[in-house]
Amino acid sequence: METENLNNVLSTFLTENPWLIPVLIIVTILKGFALWQSSQKRQKIWFIALLIVNSFGVLEIIYLIMAYISKRNSKINPQAPDRFESPQNPNLP
Repeated sequence: METENLNNVLSTFLTENPWLIPVLIIVTILKGFALWQSSQKRQKIWFIALLIVNSFGVLEIIYLIMAYISKRNSKINPQAPDRFESPQNPNLP
């Protein structure tokens, strides 16, 4: 009896909110792209944040925009490093 009631509630909810399924599909695709991009760049903190935080795609969109801008800037100035390292002083022991 509870299963039938749950099915009725779910079907009513989906009928009243037809936008929900496309939004969930888009958010899942964005999360996949963002996780893939962060794993390829070995950005562990971003990967964990994107995996844990569910923000309906907002955090994923912000990350993908930042990754796009970073990639575009590296094409403009290919000499610029992806990651900055502190300079080593050869005079120090």
